[in-house]
This record gives sequence, structure tokens and C-alpha cells, in this order.
Amino acid sequence: MVLTKGNTVDIRLMGKAMFASGSDQLSKDYLVVVGRVGEALKDEKGQIVVAGYSDSTPVGAGRFKSNEELSQARADAVMRIIAPMLGDPTRIIAEGHGAKDPIADNATKEGRAANRRIEILVVKSGGEGN
Repeated sequence: MVLTKGNTVDIRLMGKAMFASGSDQLSKDYLVVVGRVGEALKDEKGQIVVAGYSDSTPVGAGRFKSNEELSQARADAVMRIIAPMLGDPTRIIAEGHGAKDPIADNATKEGRAANRRIEILVVKSGGEGN
């Protein structure tokens, strides 16, 4: 899903097949998707922010201690794929937001799935995104 607001383009990737539960390893299908997004962004101007989000379900006794830590690791994984495709890899940063800013109801299975997402924000300079 692609959303535009002012000079910001938000590319929203979500789906239960993107990451296994509690993992920061992208599935093979989403490696292809993220690669295509990276290719599309290489000629775009402006700062790129990869924002990771989770549902509100507490993480188990795995590698990550919190949803914030897990969402940061997922954002980092996506950033590592896209950064080499950009002419200037310093244009991209990763942020983990955990369960903040849900887009759906965490009380339902479908809502939790929607909240587990990656958003790739492209902030264009000079209002070019209008």
C-alpha cells in the first residue's frame, strides 16, 4: 500500500508471511518485494525512514526483550537490503516503534496482523510529493 501526505510517501508492507513470529528474518517472498522497493527508491531524492511496528502481544522468551527491540531489528533488516541500492546509503535510517501507532485493533487476529508492518517513508525535499 502506498500513501502520500504532503511531501511524504509512505510505502506500507504488511502480511503475516513477512516475518516469522518473534523473528527479524524476512521471508524469501518479502526479500523480493523489499528488493523491488529498493530499486524503485534508488533514483528518488530525499531522506528514507524504515519504520518497524509490532502488535501489542508481548514477546516471548526469545532473542528480543521487547516489541520495540523486535521492531527495530526488523526495520534494520529491511534497511540493510535497501541501503546498498541507494547512491548514498546515509540517506536511510531505521526506527523501531513497537506497538505504538496501531493501524488496526489489537484485540483481533486480523488487527494484530495488520499492526505487524514495515513502513518505508520517503520525505521529499521541496514539496515534490504533492
